[in-house]
Amino acid sequence: MSTLPTVWILTKGGIDVGEEIRGVFWSKDDAKADFLEAADPFAARIDGVWQDGDGALRVGAGDDFVALTPHPVQGQAPRELEAGR
Repeated sequence: MSTLPTVWILTKGGIDVGEEIRGVFWSKDDAKADFLEAADPFAARIDGVWQDGDGALRVGAGDDFVALTPHPVQGQAPRELEAGR
């Protein structure tokens, strides 16, 4: 069995509102526009930007945040997915 792919999950949230998934993407590049759109309301008050060793991104603005994190697909993938189609 081949290695299953990694997807990138975009989340947005805050201490007072919890966290919600805003999108799931095949690549970090695919998520770029949505990540920037989700972070835009925080632009004037961003107090931190982080990139982890695995490539995950996080933008913080007070109690609010936007994050883009890699997650390996779990379970058994269809043959088409394993073949890269």
